Amino acid sequence: ALTVMRGLILLFDYLFDGWCFRKIYLEVPEYNLHQFGSAASRLLVEEGRLAKYVYSGDAYWDWVFLSLARETWRAVGPRYREFIS
Repeated sequence: ALTVMRGLILLFDYLFDGWCFRKIYLEVPEYNLHQFGSAASRLLVEEGRLAKYVYSGDAYWDWVFLSLARETWRAVGPRYREFIS
């Protein structure tokens, strides 16, 4: 899990430093939202939701669209970089 975190931190740095992206978008089924942990509330903004879009485990789940803004990453990202040092 820590290796994945390091990879994401480096990827976000690369995308925001090397390109003029304003936001990075993520799409995730609702049943996987918990895997983002506290980062979901500190970094990510829910941009949209398709209600009952995917069927899994005998239930219908929403498909959630999240975004990470450049300004948010600039403000909060340095705290996450401690993981890769």
